[in-house]
Amino acid sequence: DRKGALSAGACVKVGRSQLYNVSCLGVLADFGVILVPIRYLRMGTVIKNVGTPRRFIDLTEYPPVNFRQGFAFQYPFRENAFTLSFDYSVYPDVKPTFSVGGEIRIREPKIIPVIAKGILGTEAKFSGLSLMAGYQSGYQSQSWSGFSIGFTIEIMMAQGLFLDIGGLFLSYGYLGSSERLGIGLNYTPTPSAAKK
Repeated sequence: DRKGALSAGACVKVGRSQLYNVSCLGVLADFGVILVPIRYLRMGTVIKNVGTPRRFIDLTEYPPVNFRQGFAFQYPFRENAFTLSFDYSVYPDVKPTFSVGGEIRIREPKIIPVIAKGILGTEAKFSGLSLMAGYQSGYQSQSWSGFSIGFTIEIMMAQGLFLDIGGLFLSYGYLGSSERLGIGLNYTPTPSAAKK
């Protein structure tokens, strides 16, 4: 990203809770901005879970509003990139936590076919692969508490349109672990199209 670039985003989601045969719904929203003050450095701020409270009969449940501030150093090499990040997170009812993590993103045409053949045994048309690992404080109950590892596979659907398929494993110590799967669509306009 160029120096001085500013990005903003938002999303709306529906949260549902159920206890026995009683359920309730709430509408939540996330808001975020990313600033590039100098080359290779990004600063981001996000407010998550802002929305309506949910009501169980005579009990009101308020959404877990979260403020998060982070910094990321991203160094590109050829068509790939290495990212190192740090952020801190604040909830109203618990102590602040911090997170550190790293990601390597491979998009080089000479490397991707070799990785695709090694994983699937075929010349799959991948356009990118990411590997990531991180640590979040607040779960120091066992040896691997708070650590996470994940991956993302990127497939080009059309010029500038990418399908991302990702998985993530997180360890919470005595609380167990969590596995997450995600699918997303990203659109990145080409430089020539952006100038027009």
